[in-house]
Amino acid sequence: MPFAEGCAGHEPKPWARRRAAALPVACAAALAVAVVAAPRPLAASGTTASKTKAHAHAARRPAPKGKRSARAAKPAATAKAKAPATDPSSTWLFHKPANVVPNQQGKLVVFAFRNDDYGGPITTQVGQLFEARGLEVLTNVRPVDSAEQYRDVATQLDLVAYVDGDVRGGDARTKVTLRLRSGFTGRTVTQATFTESRANLPRELSDNLWKKLGPALARACRDAATKPRRRSRNMLKINAGTPIETVPRVADDTN
Repeated sequence: MPFAEGCAGHEPKPWARRRAAALPVACAAALAVAVVAAPRPLAASGTTASKTKAHAHAARRPAPKGKRSARAAKPAATAKAKAPATDPSSTWLFHKPANVVPNQQGKLVVFAFRNDDYGGPITTQVGQLFEARGLEVLTNVRPVDSAEQYRDVATQLDLVAYVDGDVRGGDARTKVTLRLRSGFTGRTVTQATFTESRANLPRELSDNLWKKLGPALARACRDAATKPRRRSRNMLKINAGTPIETVPRVADDTN
């Protein structure tokens, strides 16, 4: 039997029919996978790259002054709020208030200090330090007994304050205590203590006398200048006694 006739009259087997039916499905699946995995067109890639460069350039560009974001403005406002206010009277290094008492004006009485050496060297130095601060120092006024009497004397002599003190110790360690009495009230307002060797005591007084007594003395000067003086009912008067007769009396000869 010829081969052509045999093929034409031969019936295909079942497995061949199944392969022929599955072949179009396989081709369609392969085509779909190829389309998905294929790279994008060149024009689309160029557009994406240009957009990315544009965003990067916009990020590097500084924002306008009037359109700052709230996030950038908030730290600046917080830092400005935390910055300490500059006080014109503060020191330039540590921003601490400068406690400097200016010179004062007025009459100040300095009594002789108890237990001071002959000639009163410590009393004299204290008086000179107060004079260097603009005060008029009086040393010829005697102390009185009560606050009322101190107030009356201050009213009569126009005084702002009194200073008295005492000296204790020896050459190795000398302690000087000074008391400041207001002329307006007649009472002691503050006291200061200075402890140093006798050789270094003048330097200690020069460095720290005004620091310790200056603020209270400034208040005493302000009270004496702005507040009215209070006079006591019994104003202090000095009784000099009865006058002395210098001419002897003539004896009566009638007897």
